[in-house]
Amino acid sequence: MNYPILKLKPGRDTSVGLHHPWIYSGALVRPLPELASGALVHVADSDDTIIATGTFSSRSMIAVRVFAFAAVMIDTSWIRDRIADARDRHALA
Repeated sequence: MNYPILKLKPGRDTSVGLHHPWIYSGALVRPLPELASGALVHVADSDDTIIATGTFSSRSMIAVRVFAFAAVMIDTSWIRDRIADARDRHALA
C-alpha cells in the first residue's frame, strides 16, 4: 500500500530532520489532497524525498503527527516492533 504524499515547502524540513513529531499545516505545499482525518501519509521534502510517515489531520494546525522519520508502512508488525522496542528500553532503565 502506498500512502498519499504531502510535500513540505522549501526550507521547512528542519524540524522533521531534528525529529520533531509535528508538522504544521503552514509547512505543507498547497493544495492538499482530499484526505480524511486520521489518514496515513508520507511526507516528502522539497526534493521529493520521503522523510516521514504519520497521520493527517484536516482539523488542526498540526497537519501531520509523525510516527516514523522514514518511509514505512504502518501495519501490525510495525506496531509490534515499536512495542517491543519500548519494552526493551524500559527493561534497561
